Amino acid sequence: IILDQLDLNVTRSVDATQKKFDVGFTLEQNFGSDAALFHSNGSTIYSPTKIGLARQPKNQYDIEQAYLTFAVPVGSGLTLKVGKFVTLLGNETINPTTNAFFSHSFLFGEVALTQTGVLANYNFTDSLGATAGFTRGWDQSLKDDNGSLDLLGQVTYKTGNWNFTFTATTGDQQATGSGLDGWRTVLDPIATYQYSDNLKLACEAMYGWEAQVDAGGTANWYGACLYASYKLTDMFTLNGRGEWLDAPDGYLPSGLGNVGADQFYELTLGVAITPFPNGIGDAVPGNISSGLVIRPEVRVDYSDHGVWSGDNSHDQLTAAIEAYYAF
Repeated sequence: IILDQLDLNVTRSVDATQKKFDVGFTLEQNFGSDAALFHSNGSTIYSPTKIGLARQPKNQYDIEQAYLTFAVPVGSGLTLKVGKFVTLLGNETINPTTNAFFSHSFLFGEVALTQTGVLANYNFTDSLGATAGFTRGWDQSLKDDNGSLDLLGQVTYKTGNWNFTFTATTGDQQATGSGLDGWRTVLDPIATYQYSDNLKLACEAMYGWEAQVDAGGTANWYGACLYASYKLTDMFTLNGRGEWLDAPDGYLPSGLGNVGADQFYELTLGVAITPFPNGIGDAVPGNISSGLVIRPEVRVDYSDHGVWSGDNSHDQLTAAIEAYYAF
């Protein structure tokens, strides 16, 4: 049993639709074993040899987000974000409460976790919005590996029960002195469909390429992930995820596929259990007790090249159970 995250998020929100200038902020701090996996360059006190899977110490501290927000009275309302923030890329997040599972998809590992820079958001209509800006790069904050900026943008569109998001980023992600043209581009469309009050479906696709990962030249990677969530009762929600990721050139930003051309597959099934959705009698009201969620899951992974440890290196079976409380 390990402590994954203790997360404290303090936010003062702004509302650009009020058409007046306002200033807000977000400061999110994280402590636990997860923090070792998402430190950004320049915002950690730990040695590079003691972060990541090394986890020395096991529980670490991280400033996950620290940014200012500005509501600017332009048109229907412009919002500016300046500082360090979680990336716009991907369907899954660092925050476990917005995910369906304890484990993450492969695609989650092939994008940045946090970025530092400036973003501008503008909603043209109730259905159509856009965000665009620049950052210091993937997981760069107070320090930058190469000193160059990358571009980050997102378009959102809502119609009926459909939500569409298209996110793109491009920029040099290789460190200065590597001798490589590390210009990396990722396209990340996501569609969600609320089929009924109980059933929600989602699909994320990804295509990425990098100009020069070694002396050989360009590498490409692409994949797709499907999600289904069905609410049986207020207490039980069934979740499923199926995924495919292809690294035909033997390279992935995470390093997972850097063993030659490879394909990865995973299937995850789980259930989210909210033991007290309506409170515990008259003593504890529902708005306090419903924050407790218990999530068991079973996952099967397969890879062409057999990157998993153990005798069955081409596949692995994992089972996990987590609990979180949010308030």
